[in-house]
Amino acid sequence: TVLEYCYKDDALGDPMVNEYHIAAMGWASDEEMRTIADYALRINDFLCSHLKGVNVDLIDFKLVFGRLPDGTIILADEISPDTCRFWDSTTHEKLDKDRFRRDMGGVEGAYQEMMKRLLGA
Repeated sequence: TVLEYCYKDDALGDPMVNEYHIAAMGWASDEEMRTIADYALRINDFLCSHLKGVNVDLIDFKLVFGRLPDGTIILADEISPDTCRFWDSTTHEKLDKDRFRRDMGGVEGAYQEMMKRLLGA
């Protein structure tokens, strides 16, 4: 598992930053960074395990973390085919937004397939 950090700013193209940049800018403390890394790794483990049961590989994903007014670090974004790369474990068919990004067609069908697998419907 590889963790990458980006500064969320559409105008700048969400540039990649590292722990030194984050500390220098005062965006998060060392303790908060450990919390974020711990949450990200736990979420990754949970998703990989859960998706394995529905024959889906989690290739990569984006998480956005935020801070509540009391300072608590929280996951502040959705986890969906728009923020993850999901591939069928057997066929490697893309079941995510890459179908749209790469003009492959079948976006709605892929999302419906993910819903069917996850909900057992």
